[in-house]
Amino acid sequence: MQATQTIQEPQSQNSVYVGTYGKYNAGSLVGFWADLEDYADYDDFIKDCLEFHSDEADPELMFQTWQCELSGDYITECHVDPDLWDFLDLEDCQKEIVIIYSEIADGDLSLEDLIEQATERYAGCHTNHDEFIIEYLENMGFDFDALYRCGVAIDYDGTWRTLRSDYDFVRIGLTNHYFRSY
Repeated sequence: MQATQTIQEPQSQNSVYVGTYGKYNAGSLVGFWADLEDYADYDDFIKDCLEFHSDEADPELMFQTWQCELSGDYITECHVDPDLWDFLDLEDCQKEIVIIYSEIADGDLSLEDLIEQATERYAGCHTNHDEFIIEYLENMGFDFDALYRCGVAIDYDGTWRTLRSDYDFVRIGLTNHYFRSY
């Protein structure tokens, strides 16, 4: 940890700049960037923060700025959610799904509920709604060959309008990520 007088750029996507209210009120920004992924858990993180600020008798930690991959109030000026380490411990693909879901989820969800909902509601990724509809119908047991032999065409726009009430999606780059909304 290197003490700084000015807040520099963080080193990772899940970082917190840790100062104290005492130093801040005295006009000092001395603190350090803590990469949350460097800590085994919340307790390890807090222990390191208190050790860094051991020049104060009873340091009141202040998280002056932060970067977090998740949308939501999981980090605030005076709080870092202990469940963030459950998120950080996820496999990269699971983590990506939770990050994407956090864009559309209820902002009041606990982190535990966010992870659970993202995992349960994820319905896949596709480059367009038509591909999603085809997979959805295949999973429902539709026989596309029989439909085509009978000359039946699928109204993809109409089908999407119907499914839209049951699914949300987030577009990232050229890919739509679909989540059940129930």
